[in-house]
Amino acid sequence: MKIQLQDLYHGAALMQVVEDPNFKALNKASDGKYGHYVLNSDTRLFVKYTTGSGPEFKFNLSPDDLDSIRADEDKGHAVFLVLVCGEESICPVPASELWNVVDRTTTAPKQVWVTWPNGGSMRFGCGSHEMTKTIPHNSFPKQVLS
Repeated sequence: MKIQLQDLYHGAALMQVVEDPNFKALNKASDGKYGHYVLNSDTRLFVKYTTGSGPEFKFNLSPDDLDSIRADEDKGHAVFLVLVCGEESICPVPASELWNVVDRTTTAPKQVWVTWPNGGSMRFGCGSHEMTKTIPHNSFPKQVLS
C-alpha cells in the first residue's frame, strides 16, 4: 500500500497522542471522514496539515468540516482542530476558540492560519480575526488529553 503524504502528517500528530501516558484509545470517527478521530471516547479531533514552511501556515476548512465540528460540539464532546504546521509544530485549537475567529453559523469555506513571530507562541486566526490568547508549542498533545 502506497503511503500518502497526508498519512505522514497525520501520523506525526497521532504518534504524539498515543505516546502520552494519558492516552487510552483512538478510533476513526463514525462519519468516516479522513482526519476525524475519537480520542479516549469523549474527545473529537479534526486533524489538518499543511506542507508549507511558514512563517504563516494556512489550512482550509470546508463547510462539511465546520458542520462536523459543530455537530460534535452540540453532542457535548470536547472538540479540537489539530493543525500540523509542516514539520515545525502542531497547534491544538479548541472549537470554542475556533468560533471566536470564525462565525459559528457560517456555511462558507474558511481559511484559517497559524503563525508564531520570532519563535514565540503560536497565534491562530481567520482573515483579520485573531485568537486573543496564544498557544504554546508544547501544548500538544497535553491539551487534547486533559
